[in-house]
Amino acid sequence: MLPFADRSFERALLQLVVHLVDRPHALGELARVLRPGGRLVICTIGPVRADGFWPARFFSSYANIDRARLPTPDALVDELRDAGSGQCAWSRSHSRCANSRDRALTLLRERFASTFALMHEDEYRAGLARAERELPASGVSCVHQLVIVSATVSLRQTTPATRP
Repeated sequence: MLPFADRSFERALLQLVVHLVDRPHALGELARVLRPGGRLVICTIGPVRADGFWPARFFSSYANIDRARLPTPDALVDELRDAGSGQCAWSRSHSRCANSRDRALTLLRERFASTFALMHEDEYRAGLARAERELPASGVSCVHQLVIVSATVSLRQTTPATRP
């Protein structure tokens, strides 16, 4: 439970974390602490990015792990409505990313994405060794596809969302 009184906030932002939380509980809590008419914005990675993200070339389960845990925009909208949101909308945003070979290897060695915590250690070691052999001297580039979902807390809502 969030340590805030009901209807404490006008705005809330979840940025790159929605795949790491118990969404029904977290969204219900956000609906509770937002005032009627308050806005929630979620910025997350779209599951369609999973196959094209550069680490997936080196780690066989990377894309499957992300596809399984990253919610689709429509699923997020449904979950927000279940939690008490009124109007919901989503859009996509794209940004280019480029890393030198050294930077990309540093990112992999530091397990920069939470996906690595869900991967078997043997696969991680083998994928890192493969990346150290095969990453091009020019480095890597990719396009990050982000999903932006915005919701307004229903004006009719007077109590926290009902949870089973």
